[in-house]
Amino acid sequence: MSSPPPATLAPPERHRHPWRRGFGRLARQSRLTLAARLTLATLLLHRGLFGHWFLPIAPLGVAGLLAPALLRRRTLWALLVLVLVAFNVRHGGLLRDDVLFVSVWCLAVLVALGAHRPAAVLDTSARSLLGVTFGVSALVKLWTPEFRSGAAYYFFFLLDERFAPLSRFFVTDRELGGNLEQWGRLVHPLGEATSVQLAGSPGLLALARGAAAGTVILEALLAVAFLASLAARRRSPRWGNALLALFLLTVFPVARVTPFSWTLCAMGVAQATDSRWRLTLLATLFLGQIPLSLWLAPWNAVAGRILG
Repeated sequence: MSSPPPATLAPPERHRHPWRRGFGRLARQSRLTLAARLTLATLLLHRGLFGHWFLPIAPLGVAGLLAPALLRRRTLWALLVLVLVAFNVRHGGLLRDDVLFVSVWCLAVLVALGAHRPAAVLDTSARSLLGVTFGVSALVKLWTPEFRSGAAYYFFFLLDERFAPLSRFFVTDRELGGNLEQWGRLVHPLGEATSVQLAGSPGLLALARGAAAGTVILEALLAVAFLASLAARRRSPRWGNALLALFLLTVFPVARVTPFSWTLCAMGVAQATDSRWRLTLLATLFLGQIPLSLWLAPWNAVAGRILG
């Protein structure tokens, strides 16, 4: 008989794949725990939204993140909701919609923690909020002529610096700078200009119309995915999770509205029954924090040489 081949020694898993250990820990967390931690991180990372109201929010958020026993305590979330409600009432007409959005989500977490089946209740709340949010957003865009025609996106491409990495494929930096100067003349309180001419291109207008149509279609599909799964009493929709990951990865590197992206991801995690989808949503959230200017910098350089 032939002797068995000699055994090979492999290094321990913790030495071979340290990044897998991190993802493994995330995957082992319940969706309620992961969503709650992501929500507290959203509040702590966006202190600029709250001004001096951040002072009572900070210790509550830190306590919930550092002490697992406090994370599921209704008292902690009730205090957070109380502070957020007071902040919303105090600021009234000056209230930002992203602050209201995360406040409603914190209330949903509080309600779920008081239920007999917290994870199931938070799942329902998350899918309801996702479906309604995307549905209303799509309807508002369809109702507004500027969005429906693509004029709003064309305006953003011509004047908003967040969209400049895409605009540089069609117009030069000098033309974009000139647009800002012309706009400054128009809105200056002492200026006499009643209209200005902005530099654009047919290609940029086509991109604006495509972006408008694509955003409305994506938001409408997201609304249908999450609301339909609720109506049919089904589990987390796989194609809804895929569309949400696509939304996080494509919209927010341009729009840079990070409180919305973090809150949407927390909602997505709360309803994703499969840990692989939870990790996918987290990965797209972090990739979406990279500004579009970094993604497109090499290609912008090529476009700049072509356009002169």
